[in-house]
Amino acid sequence: KKLILTNAFPPENNIDLDEFIDLKINWLIKNNNLDLIKEFILKNDHGELNSKLLKHYLDKNLSLGKVDKSCQIFSEMKIIPEDNYILKYKIYCLLHQGQNEVAQLQYDLLKETGFKDEFFEKKIFQLIGFEESSNEVSDKNLLELHLSHRIAEDFKYTPKQNTPRDIWKYLASANLL
Repeated sequence: KKLILTNAFPPENNIDLDEFIDLKINWLIKNNNLDLIKEFILKNDHGELNSKLLKHYLDKNLSLGKVDKSCQIFSEMKIIPEDNYILKYKIYCLLHQGQNEVAQLQYDLLKETGFKDEFFEKKIFQLIGFEESSNEVSDKNLLELHLSHRIAEDFKYTPKQNTPRDIWKYLASANLL
């Protein structure tokens, strides 16, 4: 585990730097030690480099009902990867922490880059209080399902056999099965 966290040089033959880093990231995901993943992300805070691992960390914590633990990492990171899913998650975390004005500003900045996601926009505005709640549910990803559950007055979702494991874990941790 210590070897994974060190800044070891990649082998000079048969593997390049990107493959070496992917190897480390895939090992961390396979072993699923969230504390070790967090430590790796914070020690290797290089933006795009960590987006796959950061998404895994955020979704695993959310699937276990640990929203606060998911959101805490954003305050500890120096560079947030420019990934739409991660940026949407950060905006949600700001709302979850009661920082509505900052979240709205972050969302406006994201929209200025050309970002469009009608479902996310509706849910964010519903959380802020600009729109009335709706029972619209999306399981496109775990964050959208969580937003659906958090906002819907009468949340109903029936998972299918091919529903991803993290969604099943989320449903179980939120007593929705």
